[in-house]
Amino acid sequence: MAGIFRFNKKSPGDSTDQVRLVLLAAFPKSASQHMLYRIESGFRDTHTIRAKIDLGYGHNFLSKTTLLEHIDPGKINILYGHYPLNHANRDVLDTFAGKQAIVLIRSLPDVVVSYADHMRKNSWGPLDWGVEGCIECHPGFADITTAGQHDFIIRFILPWYLRFLSSWLAYRDTLPVKIVTFEDQTLHAGDTLSEIGEYLQLETVPDRELAADGGVVKVNFNQGISGRGRELLSAAQLEEIARLTDTAGLQRYASLCRYLTHGPQAMAPDTGL
Repeated sequence: MAGIFRFNKKSPGDSTDQVRLVLLAAFPKSASQHMLYRIESGFRDTHTIRAKIDLGYGHNFLSKTTLLEHIDPGKINILYGHYPLNHANRDVLDTFAGKQAIVLIRSLPDVVVSYADHMRKNSWGPLDWGVEGCIECHPGFADITTAGQHDFIIRFILPWYLRFLSSWLAYRDTLPVKIVTFEDQTLHAGDTLSEIGEYLQLETVPDRELAADGGVVKVNFNQGISGRGRELLSAAQLEEIARLTDTAGLQRYASLCRYLTHGPQAMAPDTGL
């Protein structure tokens, strides 16, 4: 089973040529921790690393020193976080020859309502970790209407999601990237794990062994319901999400765009992401 932060005394100058690295880069509010635990329990000899620099904007950046300190050369290293593939992160990842990426996404209307739920539950505004004067904070978030909260997330937060996804798709020609949706891993978990196993060329843990070990726990699930966004957002808000998606330069991924704006029911039959 997976371990978290095992120390291997690996210095930043050590070779990474033989290291097996699998990136799990996820939309926030996509049940990513649940996905991580499915991977940890579904495959043998995995080792999870969280190498974000810090809170706030630090969620976006990999710490090369932390990553190299926690690599286990004898394991399949799962690098987990909400990392876009910006230039700084790509420079870190390009030091690893044996790497693959799983990118977990969710339809944007569902992201909006789940993000708002999360912010209300935790009593802070989007990207606000108590940093006074931080321009990413909305100190009055808890006091505005639910519709106003949704408007703020659509206009201020969703552009980050689209940049995140665009960055990974741009790397798809040089790095194997597997796109997994929220519905894939929550409604079709067994099949999705098998597909991930094929992608990673790993055998899944037999169900009998998984059951003996207690199975998979649903971790950090909030509502976990597909389709809530299109029920709770207004027509104008849904139109604004569609306009944002149209400006993201994803025209070659028509099926993916339909998923982002309308959910899985809008995707063309037999088309992948």
